[in-house]
Amino acid sequence: MKNLVKLALLIVLVIASLYVITVNPNSNPASDNTTSTDSTYENIVVKVSVPDQEDKSYPATSVGDLTLEQILERIMVSGEFSFKTQQSSFGSYITAINGIEADSTKQYWSIAINGEDAMQGISEINPVNGDIITLTLKDL
Repeated sequence: MKNLVKLALLIVLVIASLYVITVNPNSNPASDNTTSTDSTYENIVVKVSVPDQEDKSYPATSVGDLTLEQILERIMVSGEFSFKTQQSSFGSYITAINGIEADSTKQYWSIAINGEDAMQGISEINPVNGDIITLTLKDL
């Protein structure tokens, strides 16, 4: 009987842990190693703009000092958004969004924060509450 009670408690703990991991906005499905003592939720919008296509917006909620790359990884979990990156000596940069690859000989994905061109890559940008991040496929 004691073993049955222990097994039942173990099952409850596993289910509760899975619930916290999948529902808690503080957990990162993309397995980042960021820890934060700031529990302030930050509402951010990521907008994707491709010439001759309708812009798409993806709302996101962030906690603490997540990078744009980590936020994009969280949005990707929804299944409605995808992106690819490549590493360079300057950090990560975007090579494709939603299956649209930039032709590196004549295109690139630009990043703007509230309408201003970003001077950093996605692994260096820490969006704050209210930011609108626009990712635009541009010609060189």
